[in-house]
Amino acid sequence: MNKRYEDLSDDELRALADDIDAKLDPINGDDEAAAGLIEQESLLRREICRREALETRKAGGYSVTLVADGQEIEYELRATNEADAKAETESGIVAMSKVSGLNVTIKHINGPLGGGE
Repeated sequence: MNKRYEDLSDDELRALADDIDAKLDPINGDDEAAAGLIEQESLLRREICRREALETRKAGGYSVTLVADGQEIEYELRATNEADAKAETESGIVAMSKVSGLNVTIKHINGPLGGGE
């Protein structure tokens, strides 16, 4: 693929992620064969999350930028105000850390965007 993930349409991005999922299923357990696909899937999912977070902020909502073992990822939040965004984020990083075993920290909470970007 010659395009960067950021240059793909939402539909192209999701289709590519689904294609990688389908390729991973048959090689489950073969760590060497799956490593490249897992990294590619991770990058795709990160871009999907970033776009969803941006749309949420454009609609007046909040997102959070987290750092999980050195990797930044932005997630949309359901919160409609800053206090709720902070509470949702704190709860989310505790759960994410427990489930994934990763060291997860908050980089920053992102507020609504006025008039789009």
